[in-house]
Amino acid sequence: MKQLILLSLSIALCANIGFSQARQQTNGANATPTSQDLSKREVQGIPIMPYVKGQTEQMTKELALTGAQQNSVTKVNTMVAIKRSDIERMTDTKQIKDAKAALAIFSAEEYKKVLSPEQYAKWDKMQHSSAGYR
Repeated sequence: MKQLILLSLSIALCANIGFSQARQQTNGANATPTSQDLSKREVQGIPIMPYVKGQTEQMTKELALTGAQQNSVTKVNTMVAIKRSDIERMTDTKQIKDAKAALAIFSAEEYKKVLSPEQYAKWDKMQHSSAGYR
């Protein structure tokens, strides 16, 4: 009888651990945040969604984005804004520096997928000029 009870408890414990890990993976860093999550976050003191909209509008104007590109750029800008918001919450200088470097690489890779070579070259040049998106 004791063995049956211990076996049942072991099975229940293993199942609970498995469900907990699955839940953590679902809610992890790659999970898409909801609009409610984003409404509470800011980048440079601006709520994320207006920030993303402004970034996308500026890129549309400067790079002559197509409608399809605008949708893709909005998604990339949202991901970048979320990462920037996360960086703004950091306190460790080395961690901030590393996160900014990783964000620059991430941004470049994502925009390269969406923009034409000419648009990407113009965007890259703007990133390195004082008149860029910074």
